[in-house]
Amino acid sequence: MNLMNKSKLYSEPWPWIICVSSLIVNLIYFFQLRSTIYFDFVYLDPAFYWQWGSRIAAGDWLGQEVFEMSPLYPYFLGIYQKFIGKDFGLIRIIQIILASATPVMTYYLGKKLVNKPVGIIAGLITAFYESFLFYNNMIMKSWLSHLLCVAVVLLLSM
Repeated sequence: MNLMNKSKLYSEPWPWIICVSSLIVNLIYFFQLRSTIYFDFVYLDPAFYWQWGSRIAAGDWLGQEVFEMSPLYPYFLGIYQKFIGKDFGLIRIIQIILASATPVMTYYLGKKLVNKPVGIIAGLITAFYESFLFYNNMIMKSWLSHLLCVAVVLLLSM
């Protein structure tokens, strides 16, 4: 199956249903989180990533020491802070939008490796999986790890 076939891409409803479902449930969680004290709670790992991103935004792209953690997410945060700002809400919205590709890629992976019903079920489970909802709304690299791991497996399965 060619995933880039535009006529199939637009005529097949399940990727869109899964993506919109993921966006809706993540946004519901986002607005619920926004009304709690935990929305601006940036301590421990989230604070580490946010401060690292701030240093990158200030021009310290390489740092002074060996990386303690993987640097992709802090670079993402650094670019965000440099060009957009330091709004915790907007970065979470951006993460939610990007992370909504994970259930869609899971659908395509299940469809390719097993069959369409398995792809649909796998995509919907991924869209509604509580741990993903939590991490998609955190200032942490976990959402990016999920997205990239599924993307790599999908690419390797082609």
